Amino acid sequence: MSRLSFHRAGKANQVGTTVPVGQIVTGMKMSVRHLLWFSFARSGSNFLSDLLAGIDSVESYREVFQKGGVHAYCSNSSKQQINKSIEAIARIYGIEASDVRDQNLVESIRNAPEKFFDGIHRQMDVPADTIFSVKIFQDHLDEAKIVDSLLPRPDVANLIYIRNPMDTYISAIKSKASETSIYVDTTELRPILKLDEFLRWRRRRQRWMKFLNENSRYFAGVVHYDSIVELPTLADQIEALTKVLSACGVSHHLNYD
Repeated sequence: MSRLSFHRAGKANQVGTTVPVGQIVTGMKMSVRHLLWFSFARSGSNFLSDLLAGIDSVESYREVFQKGGVHAYCSNSSKQQINKSIEAIARIYGIEASDVRDQNLVESIRNAPEKFFDGIHRQMDVPADTIFSVKIFQDHLDEAKIVDSLLPRPDVANLIYIRNPMDTYISAIKSKASETSIYVDTTELRPILKLDEFLRWRRRRQRWMKFLNENSRYFAGVVHYDSIVELPTLADQIEALTKVLSACGVSHHLNYD
């Protein structure tokens, strides 16, 4: 049986127990129509988005609440698919937009993120059992807005997605040194690590973890990048995710190729 680090929500910084996938009962509501992944930059979350896109009935987006753009796509999204998603999101807010970096759209979705979840199924005209998946990082939205508008929603499964912290930091430094954040091989890159920069990064990470811990009652569980990526094949990785999501009450929607 594939194994993946996942457990019922508790203290977010205490996760790490490896358990057989699919044996966790989280007590999540059964009306889940959205997955909201709380994560960190450079944690392999684009990899997660792409895996989710390989599951039938999951519409996988990256970061729709980012200050720099409404990234309603994953790696294999066509230009036509991206345009369809952006135009649908714009209709939710009663505006016109066709570019992910349209500032009117960015401000609209960040000011009223709950409207995205209220309207995306209708505006995208998708089957009723479609699950929309998005991710959120620290500073994407005001924490009070997250607590008031998103976390308590009965139609959203809130999950935490994390990677080994040191690997996350090194990946961030390599990304900065290579001046890109995607699709670059940094294996041979040997950046100089500075203690003061690491400590600043760590303090920011701790603030986000503190927020997640304080609201742990809203979370279905935690998924570890390291446990997914070590699985030998793409099929194994997708199967592991379907079993995790099954524990959140959405298994009847999931059929992967």
